[in-house]
Amino acid sequence: KDYENAIKYYTEALELNPSNAIYYSNRSLAYLRTECYGYALADATRALELDKNYIKGYYRRATSNMALGKFKAALKDYET
Repeated sequence: KDYENAIKYYTEALELNPSNAIYYSNRSLAYLRTECYGYALADATRALELDKNYIKGYYRRATSNMALGKFKAALKDYET
């Protein structure tokens, strides 16, 4: 899969609609796949700021935290 282009296109989509939690979550996944864990964490967190009930946002943030070695933070999101 072409995650670099996915990041580019989700970034463009977010410029047009910066309040879309799904776009942030999807870009977070693309960042995870390219091992840009800090960016993935930031996007997952932003998705949750926009929609605290968006379950995939918690999963993406937990996965990002795991990759960054932040295991307690990851566990908290997995339990949410």
